[in-house]
Amino acid sequence: MDEDEVARGWQEYLDRACRDLSVPGIAAAIVYRDRTVWTAGAGWADRASGRLADANTLFRAGSITKLLTATAVMTLRDWGRLSLDDPVAAHLPEFPFPGVTVRHLLCHGAGLPRESPDEAGWRTRAFSSDEEVLASLPRARSLYPPMERGKYSNLGYTLLGLVVERASGVPYGRFVGERVLGLLSMADTTFDPEAAPADRRATGYMRMPGEDAAAPDERAWEPISTAAAGAATTVADLARFASFLLGHGPPEAPISPATLEEMRRPRLIADRNWTTAHGFGPMLVREDSRILVGHAGAMFSFAGWLLVAPEEEIGSVCLVNEGDERPAFALAIRLVDEAAGWAASSAEAALRPPSAAAGLLGRYVGDRGLVLSIAWRAGRGGPARPPIFSQGRDRGPGRRFAPVRGGALPRRGHPHRTRREWRGQRVRGVHLLVQPPGGGRIESWATPSIERCPLLWTHPSQSGAQVGERTSMLRPTAAAPRRTS
Repeated sequence: MDEDEVARGWQEYLDRACRDLSVPGIAAAIVYRDRTVWTAGAGWADRASGRLADANTLFRAGSITKLLTATAVMTLRDWGRLSLDDPVAAHLPEFPFPGVTVRHLLCHGAGLPRESPDEAGWRTRAFSSDEEVLASLPRARSLYPPMERGKYSNLGYTLLGLVVERASGVPYGRFVGERVLGLLSMADTTFDPEAAPADRRATGYMRMPGEDAAAPDERAWEPISTAAAGAATTVADLARFASFLLGHGPPEAPISPATLEEMRRPRLIADRNWTTAHGFGPMLVREDSRILVGHAGAMFSFAGWLLVAPEEEIGSVCLVNEGDERPAFALAIRLVDEAAGWAASSAEAALRPPSAAAGLLGRYVGDRGLVLSIAWRAGRGGPARPPIFSQGRDRGPGRRFAPVRGGALPRRGHPHRTRREWRGQRVRGVHLLVQPPGGGRIESWATPSIERCPLLWTHPSQSGAQVGERTSMLRPTAAAPRRTS
C-alpha cells in the first residue's frame, strides 16, 4: 500500500469519526521521528460560514500549554537559573508552603488544590489574573504532604509560570516564545489569540446536557491563565513539538536529550493500577507494555491530545472545537496505532534488498572454506558506508582476510577498490558490490572455484541470517553481470 493510499485511509477514518462522534471539527497530525508525515482536518472550523478545519486552524490548547511551561522550567534549570529542589518560596516569597519544591509542582506532587482559593473562573468564566492568584496564596491550603499522592493542579502550573518570570527576568510569554516556540519553529502558537486573524481561529462549540447539537460559544476566546492553559495553537505546530518530545527536535532544541528524557520519566503514579502517571510536565498513559507520553487539554469549547510513543518513534495530535477531550483521546490513540503499523511496514520494506542486489548477497565459499560474506544493510551509515557491505570472516589464527597491495585491482577511482587474500595466498577473484545513495551500478565477479550460498533476508530484529542452499558454480564467463540499480 503506497503512502497516498494510506493517507486516504486516515482521512476517511477522520471524516467518519467526526460524523460518528458529532464533533463540529477536528484537526489531526501524525509524526514519525522528525517528520510530520500527515496532517488533515474534518468538519467545520466555523459551521456558520462553512469554513473547514485544517492543519493551520487555531484551537485553544488548554492544558497542553503545561508542556510548554515545563520545557521553559527545565531550560532555566539547565541554565543554572534554578534547581528543581529549590523551594518554591525561594522564587515566590508569597508562597506559604516551605516544603514544596519546583520538582513537586512539575509532577503535580505538591499536594496543592486544583485552583487558587478565590478562583471562580470555571463557574463564571472570569479567571483570576496572576496578581490575584499571588494575593490569594495566604488563604491556600495544602491537601497532602508533598509526593504522598498526586493532585492535578492548575494552580501549581500558574505558579510555575511566575517562577519562570522571576528566574528569567522577562515575562512568561516572551520567554516561552523565544526559548521554546521560536527554537521549535512553532510560529503560529500564541498567548494572545485574540490578536490572531478571526478567519484563522476555530469557533468553539458547547454541548449542553440533554442537547444533541453543539451551540457556538460566544466567550470561547476570552483570556485564561497563561502558564496553565493559555496557549492557542495548530496541529501543524504541535506536530513539531511532538517530534521534539520524541527526541527528534532540531539541533537548537530548547533542552538536551538527557533533560528531555528526565521530563518523560514517570515521577508520580496517578492511580493504583498505573494506567496514568506524571513526569516533569508530560502526562504518561500506560497501555499494556507501551507507555505513551503527552498531555490533554480541555476548555469549555475546545479539547485535544498530544501523544507520542517513544519506543516506536511515532506521535499524533488531535484538536477539536468542543470541550470534551474523550473523543480527542480516542482519536489520538487510534492514530498512534495506525501510524505505528504504517511505520513498521515501511521500515521493513526499506530494509529489504532491491531486486538488483538480492542475487548477489550471500556467503562465497571456495575450496578452502568461506571467502567472503555479502549482506544488505539498508539505512545504516552514511555515504562512507553504502547500503551494501562486504565482510571477510575469520576462520582461525592466521587465516584472516586482508587487503593485498599491488596486482590487478578494479578500475582506479572505484569506491570499493579491494582485493582479498586467504592463508597468505592471493584470491584472484574479486567481488564488487556498488550502490551509491543516488543510484548507480552493481557489479559482481568471482573465480571458478568460488560458489555463492545465498543468505535469506531476515528482519534485523530476528537473530542472525539464515543460510540457504548452495547455488550452482559461478563461472568467469558468466560471473561479471552489470546490473542497473
